[in-house]
Amino acid sequence: MKGGIFINTFMYIFIAVMGAVLAFMAYMNHHTLDNIKAKNVGNGQHGNARFATPKELNKTYHFLNYEPQNWRKGIDRPTIQGTILGYRETPRLLRLVPDIKKAR
Repeated sequence: MKGGIFINTFMYIFIAVMGAVLAFMAYMNHHTLDNIKAKNVGNGQHGNARFATPKELNKTYHFLNYEPQNWRKGIDRPTIQGTILGYRETPRLLRLVPDIKKAR
């Protein structure tokens, strides 16, 4: 008889757990991401984005003429130090853009 009582108790617990799982699944079926309404991207929070003008670039960054032949001779050596962020190339000149902020 003990085996029969154990099986009956196990079945009741199993049915209760399965009922809870089914109730949870039914509840979650109503709370999906499908109910989120689509919105237009942007909504104007970024303002008027544009590229910087050459005048703004010259004001913001310090350009350094790349002249390694003169530097090796000790002529017109740069006095600033920093990491090279980029460069601007013209037909006769290569200008470097160093990051002149102090290292932390």
